[in-house]
Amino acid sequence: MKSEHRHELKSNELADWLTHLPQWTKENLGTIITVVAAIVVVGGFYGWKAISKNVKSSEHAEFTSIMDDIITKKVQVVGQQGTDMSYVLLNKATELEKFAGTTNDKNIAALSLVKAADCVRTELQYRTEIVSQKDLVEKVNKAKKNYTDAIAKKPSDKTIKGLAEFGLGLCAEELGDFEEARKIYSSIVENPDLAGTINISKAQLRLNIMDDYKQDIVFQPAPEEPIPSTNEVLDPIIQQLRNANNKVGDSNSPLIIDALDMNSSDLEIDSVLPIETNLPSEIDIPDDINNLEQ
Repeated sequence: MKSEHRHELKSNELADWLTHLPQWTKENLGTIITVVAAIVVVGGFYGWKAISKNVKSSEHAEFTSIMDDIITKKVQVVGQQGTDMSYVLLNKATELEKFAGTTNDKNIAALSLVKAADCVRTELQYRTEIVSQKDLVEKVNKAKKNYTDAIAKKPSDKTIKGLAEFGLGLCAEELGDFEEARKIYSSIVENPDLAGTINISKAQLRLNIMDDYKQDIVFQPAPEEPIPSTNEVLDPIIQQLRNANNKVGDSNSPLIIDALDMNSSDLEIDSVLPIETNLPSEIDIPDDINNLEQ
């Protein structure tokens, strides 16, 4: 078949299809709408998934950046001698709380609230000044709220729930409610869902050592300064006199200190001064002092 004839046949088929297109569209309108809708839904799903993945990746990176900065801030607070820089941890706690309120990822939101509560409690521990009871109660209650909100954000995540419950136990201890703390730690240890996690070992450790923290800390009075013995007082003096006597003896002076022949144990403190010497009691002064000066 010649190429011109083939081209003519294709042109006729195309013209015939275009002629009947309106009728075909009308007859298959329902199918067309269904197919188009399916394409839109599938395309929208994969598009949303790609965008959501990018958003989650960005949020993970932001959360990691905040946590890295908290570690840096802790080092700065500890290394800042003479200046209380603990307040910067409260700033990071506020930042984490805001982040938890904006992210759509409930796991990150819950974990952010746990870390925010940890920052609030750590700030109290890093202070260089004495924390008042009022401030202690206020800050610990703030931490408790963050821990509780973290559990509410993601109650199905056993790891986050365990971290938050352990934090609540620490808050109870810090407020002096050791019975409540014991109940919280016991519930963590007995929770089969947390078997094999670090939360159980941490809670068990607190149960083992909690009684040590219930006791009041009493500092022993400083020991009294010991009273120096006679030998401790006299020996340095006698040694200095011996050294002085040796120097004088080297210069062929007639000065001899009788006390140096005695031990400090043989002396009484009242008899140390004045120390007798062999110097002559009287010194003759020449009458003609002017001749002596010449």
